[in-house]
Amino acid sequence: MNQDTHPNSAESLSHLSPKDLFQLGAPDIVCARPICAGDRCVFALHTAMGARVSVLESRDAVEAAARLHDLTLGSLH
Repeated sequence: MNQDTHPNSAESLSHLSPKDLFQLGAPDIVCARPICAGDRCVFALHTAMGARVSVLESRDAVEAAARLHDLTLGSLH
């Protein structure tokens, strides 16, 4: 099956809101967003609904926290 026509392809899900994703079972998916001020950057960990749940010092710490809590770390484009 072609990835573009697969019902779970990213394109077919792109119209879903964060609330829709959360209701489809995305409470286990988190994403990290860098926050930079001056020469210092930290990473904020957010739920699929966009709620910030943590701020960590490094990307490695974000990945470790996600694993520790059985969460899937998604990427934003």
